[in-house]
Amino acid sequence: MRESNSKESSADGITSFWGALSDRIGRKPVVLLGCLGTIVSLLSVGLATNFWMALIGRALGGALNGNMGVIQTMVGEMITNPKHERKCCGDEIGTRRY
Repeated sequence: MRESNSKESSADGITSFWGALSDRIGRKPVVLLGCLGTIVSLLSVGLATNFWMALIGRALGGALNGNMGVIQTMVGEMITNPKHERKCCGDEIGTRRY
């Protein structure tokens, strides 16, 4: 068993927030909100005039982009053939098995 650090704990908390929000208001609005957050974050980093503005833009992007788990859930709900399930989702987020 490995030790968890505060970065992983906060990332899990943010991801859990987006998952719960997608259960409440729907998956599509959460994915669109995440994409909009990514756009705002990238623009704020790109147009930053100092280091702190860029840092805040990156933090904003990390907080607003919880799309990976939500998108995997959407794809998992669309799959009807069980043998294709492992190909799309894998065991963990970010793994691909073909």
